Amino acid sequence: MPLPSRQHNQPLYRSALRHAFEAAWRDRRLWPLALFASLLLSAGSYDVLLRAVDLIVNQTSVVARGASSPGTWFLLQHLWKNGSDIVSISLGVQAFIALTVFAIALVVFSCVSQAGLVYALGATRRGSRPTLLEAIHVGASAFWPVAALNAIVLTTLWIVRFLAGFPLYLTLTHPTPENFALYLLSFCLFVAASFVVTMIFIFALNALVLQGAPVAEALIRGVAVFKKHWLIAIETSVLLLCVALCLIAGFIVVSFFLMIPFMASLVAAAAFGSGWLWSAIVAGGYLLFVCGFLIFVAFLTQFQYATWTFLYRAIGEGGAVPKLHRWMRSLFGITRVPER
Repeated sequence: MPLPSRQHNQPLYRSALRHAFEAAWRDRRLWPLALFASLLLSAGSYDVLLRAVDLIVNQTSVVARGASSPGTWFLLQHLWKNGSDIVSISLGVQAFIALTVFAIALVVFSCVSQAGLVYALGATRRGSRPTLLEAIHVGASAFWPVAALNAIVLTTLWIVRFLAGFPLYLTLTHPTPENFALYLLSFCLFVAASFVVTMIFIFALNALVLQGAPVAEALIRGVAVFKKHWLIAIETSVLLLCVALCLIAGFIVVSFFLMIPFMASLVAAAAFGSGWLWSAIVAGGYLLFVCGFLIFVAFLTQFQYATWTFLYRAIGEGGAVPKLHRWMRSLFGITRVPER
């Protein structure tokens, strides 16, 4: 449904958050898209912070070990001395190829889902409700520009990550106060840069999907929108972080209370001495937990995407797409997506 007019004394992000929460719960048909979209980016603030810490720590451990680590050296010696293990090596190569194909498929589904989710959420601004298949079709038509946008953003984050991880490596190998201060400074800069790059990516994704802007134009528009409304974007990120943490805490509390009947059922199965009943309860409990967790992740991701989409709509969308770009997209039809 269209967003109602905002009162002059009401913060912009408050209206976006409220309507995003309603859209995330009302449009449950889009949860599969949200689930796949979260594989590359969930559009939240908490995951940016967690990934920042995880990426720096992992990179530092890799740099510290190096390519000549004992594990790698022993593995190379084993493969050199046991040439008869060709069957095991062949199976390993096949498994690696299968995992690579599976990972590529997930990346493709994630890019398609990102575009489809933004399109469907943006359509609610006009009061329309596209179906899941329509959203997937739009997402598939916008796959290549969305994939290019993700590649640019992920490469930028990797470069910033490398620059921020090196001071941590120096701190671990040469623990001096100067290196530790340098690490703290680099970590703060990396977290800030991660937030900025992520917000620019989300604004650019909205410009690309909702307005059909080319990748370069979408990035320029994302930067322009962030520069003009950086304070609103930061406030929205902070609120998203607080709301997401509250929702995660609520999910943990609910899961804890649901463990009580689960444990009681296990005790009853043990008292009856029924092995099959015990196995059925364990399998059912794990299945319910996994399903509940996936639903929670899908809802949270859709809520976060909806917040940024509604916010982008509310702050003006960064201007109109040039006529020449519309002509080029209509002529080639490769990166064209429906204009809203």
